[in-house]
Amino acid sequence: MKLPIVEPDNRHPLHPLIRLYIYTSHANTLLFQPPLPTPYQKNMADKALASLSRFAGLAGLGLAGAQTCLYNVDAGHRAVLFDNARGGIQDDVKHEGTHFMIPFIQSPRIMEVRVRPKELPSITGTKDLQTVQIKLRVLWRPEIDKLPDIYRKFQDQIEDRVLPSIGNEVRRELCNSSACLGNS
Repeated sequence: MKLPIVEPDNRHPLHPLIRLYIYTSHANTLLFQPPLPTPYQKNMADKALASLSRFAGLAGLGLAGAQTCLYNVDAGHRAVLFDNARGGIQDDVKHEGTHFMIPFIQSPRIMEVRVRPKELPSITGTKDLQTVQIKLRVLWRPEIDKLPDIYRKFQDQIEDRVLPSIGNEVRRELCNSSACLGNS
């Protein structure tokens, strides 16, 4: 028995996407195989994939570039920009939020401006020649308007360089006004 050869219907809207196979019942031999894509269809697919990969590459580079141009200043912090092109710290202070910078030329220096405690211990003597340990607790924060000047002078060491000298002055005044002989 001879089976008829079935031609694909070219009028079907999904014709290029449908694979039509017709097998004989007893030998599983293929009577009809759909036509292979034409060179034009291959070129269109190659062009579509090439443009998609170019777009994905450019989008990835754009996102990476945008990420290096942005920085965040969290709540309770402020930032000053160090600019290599201008040679130092800029005078403007950046507040909370997301800000722009020029990568590899500018870099943010983020400083905390919340009130912070610092304990300064000291051993002093009293009038009756006994030693007393005094702990001075200082609550401090830098002035936001003066942050560029503070960073130029002290960088990140303001807590270690300025507060001990302020603590010595406060302890000296405390001991002069109370029963202490002096501080050591």
